[in-house]
Amino acid sequence: MQEVYIHRSCLKEDLIKTFMGEDSHDLPGMKLIDERGKIEEGDGEGVTRDIIATFWQQFFSSAAIGDKEKVPAIRHDYQKSEWEAIGRILVFGFKRVGYFPVALSKAFVVSCIFGEECIDMKYLLSSFRLYITADEREVFDKIQEGEFPEEDELLDFLGNYKTYKKPSKQNIKQIIFELAHQELIQKPKYIAQCWSAILEELRQLQQLTSPETITGLYAMKIPTAKKVIKTITCQPTDAAERQCLEFLQKFIRSLDFAALGTFLKYVTGSDIMP
Repeated sequence: MQEVYIHRSCLKEDLIKTFMGEDSHDLPGMKLIDERGKIEEGDGEGVTRDIIATFWQQFFSSAAIGDKEKVPAIRHDYQKSEWEAIGRILVFGFKRVGYFPVALSKAFVVSCIFGEECIDMKYLLSSFRLYITADEREVFDKIQEGEFPEEDELLDFLGNYKTYKKPSKQNIKQIIFELAHQELIQKPKYIAQCWSAILEELRQLQQLTSPETITGLYAMKIPTAKKVIKTITCQPTDAAERQCLEFLQKFIRSLDFAALGTFLKYVTGSDIMP
């Protein structure tokens, strides 16, 4: 196969078209074409990582729902061939350059790779907690701690998910579990079916042999200041360079999670750790 050219201006669409073929995992490499129609300099894994990272960033902003963890959302312009192509992009990115989109709901990923029956209540709820908004998490945490929230905030929360049961202290935890199942398993079920045969390939990898290894992978990939500083390779030769390195390390330590992700994307072309 010849080298594949991807336009920055329509990167998501170009990549999906590229991966519609079942032999797309054999791609020799990719090159970027900028907005002026010129081939950008650079090649190899760095460019591939940049393309994959940008794809998932665009995908999450246009075809997924959720807060810290997201699930793909059905779209009329994405049929089976498009969803299968996106599944191949996920597998390709992880196998070729070690990129895994950790913004994907863990429970959803497990349902794709290992099946719904491998997800217990605790796993589902922990993933649902990251799917809901920050305000909803406050209500969620109260419920999990055994409190019964005030009526207004509880009804606001439940109203976002079309709840059909009247909540009480006796049934509220069951309702939350049912909502988690609805949002993370039932709604994206068609997409999970499109991905399952493709993502089955990941089960052959040592890093992804069980739901627990998925959790470990996420913990490893999510960036922290300590992880970023460890990736810096620098051997200062004078006081000025040492001071510069110290300032950089202090800056990284001062970043919050969201800013750290933006910083990594700018510096490395990736929003997760390699």
